[in-house]
Formats: sequence, structure tokens, C-alpha cells
Amino acid sequence: MVLMQVLITFTNLVAFGVVVHLILTNAPSSELEKYIEFMLTVDLPVTFELLGIPNVTDEELRAVAKLACSPRETIWSMDIGDSITEDNVFHAIKGADSASREYIRRMDWSKVRL
Repeated sequence: MVLMQVLITFTNLVAFGVVVHLILTNAPSSELEKYIEFMLTVDLPVTFELLGIPNVTDEELRAVAKLACSPRETIWSMDIGDSITEDNVFHAIKGADSASREYIRRMDWSKVRL
């Protein structure tokens, strides 16, 4: 049971991370929305609320961004040049939540709680 919870948590983080990656790489809106829709269709989280962290603080998100930018993290395998900074990653995390909330509202995903 614990392994399943860890896998579900990991899967959820990866799903949200895909949206963060798309924001960080300035993906076209159409591509971003395609991924958000897919994630919602298969019940994967794309907002802080859906991740179970509705009250996450900027301080906590900055700590996550700092960890993500640590040496030897996988973020350094991304070919996006100077875009990998703690500040850019922080804003991409916030942007992923914001873009997903906006998509859910605009497309009236009423079964999804924001």
C-alpha cells in the first residue's frame, strides 16, 4: 500500500511537472492546453489544489525551485539555455497552476474542483 501511495504521489508530481516544463520552455498555448486537457482527462493533477496543496506558500515554492535547480538535478538536461534559474523555475511553477486554473474555468471542467 505504501509503495502505491509513493507511486501515485510521484506520478502526480511528474504530471504537474510536465505542465511546469511547458511553461518554462514557453510552449505554445495550444500545446500547453493539449497537455492540461489530457492530464485532466486521466485524472492527473494540474493545479496546487488538485495536488492536495491548496495553501502552498511562495516561500515553499521557492524552496522547491531551489531544489529543482540543484547541481545534478534532471532540469540541467533540458536544452533551454539561460532559462534555468531558481526565479524562472519558481515562476514556471506558479504559471503552471495559473494556466491550469484558467483552462479549467474557461473549458468548464465542472467535475474538477479548483
